[in-house]
Amino acid sequence: MSVYASVCFDVRKAVFVPLNVVIKELVGQGLADIDKAEGGKNTEYGGGDLRSHFWSQGDAVRMLSSCNTLRDEYEPVAACIMKFEMLRASFFDRPTLEVAPDLLGKWLVRTGIEERPLVGRIVETEAYTGDDPAFHAWGIVDPPTGLVQPSGRGYDLFGPPGCAYVYLIYGMYWMLNVLTEREGVAGCVLIRAVEPVAGEALMWDRRPAARKPTDLTSGPGKLTQALEIDNSFHRTSLLEPPLFFAEPEDEVSHRVGTSSRIGITRAVERQWRFYCDGNPFVSPAVPSDVAAENRRKARRRTRRA
Repeated sequence: MSVYASVCFDVRKAVFVPLNVVIKELVGQGLADIDKAEGGKNTEYGGGDLRSHFWSQGDAVRMLSSCNTLRDEYEPVAACIMKFEMLRASFFDRPTLEVAPDLLGKWLVRTGIEERPLVGRIVETEAYTGDDPAFHAWGIVDPPTGLVQPSGRGYDLFGPPGCAYVYLIYGMYWMLNVLTEREGVAGCVLIRAVEPVAGEALMWDRRPAARKPTDLTSGPGKLTQALEIDNSFHRTSLLEPPLFFAEPEDEVSHRVGTSSRIGITRAVERQWRFYCDGNPFVSPAVPSDVAAENRRKARRRTRRA
């Protein structure tokens, strides 16, 4: 299991200290037992495993305020322990239409911004496969030979599972996709929307156009702005910091809804958009099959007029 962990002592200063430093200080001052700190339950301080659980802010503040060494250097006004169990390549090395709905509820984690992780719960995805006319890799495989033409950005969609495919739309919005299927087979999942879990204040700083909480990350371009994701992540691994997927610390039940994908003109009949039904952070866009039908109705009304 891959784990990334850190402790925030002061959200106003955005100060993070590695978890092993905190454990060492607590053990050194007799505030935690080394056996409990290494994996058991610490019922005296927050009732959780020091290495794997969120603590309530009140319990964490009381515990860390008792640690003189850390208290002298930092002000633990809003302390919490965060642990992330990162998704492995095997999660993505599967059929795209399995990965896309399975990503709902998982966490997208961005680290390295002012030493604080930004975390969003994935609430909307779209699937794209090699036989999909709406896919960027459509048409770059030579039918007689089966060979991939090594040209254009679509060539990168045949890379190893768990890597990022990032592209720009409208000259201003970056789209984050994660590669699926085995290496050499094209497939990806577009991350369309996330619900903020941690670091929301930093997301507001990066989304000055947002007017309400759901404006922050309720769309693929919005979430890349909020999490500061751009072309520099293209072709990088999404299996490790500074950008990765993780199991959620708390399971939130959701009903999976499906629809046509957003903003496409081909293969609109494919119901390959997956979302957490009823979640307010799902993007408000109109599915492409509905948009196409609306255009047809508008044309008929125009002809009658």
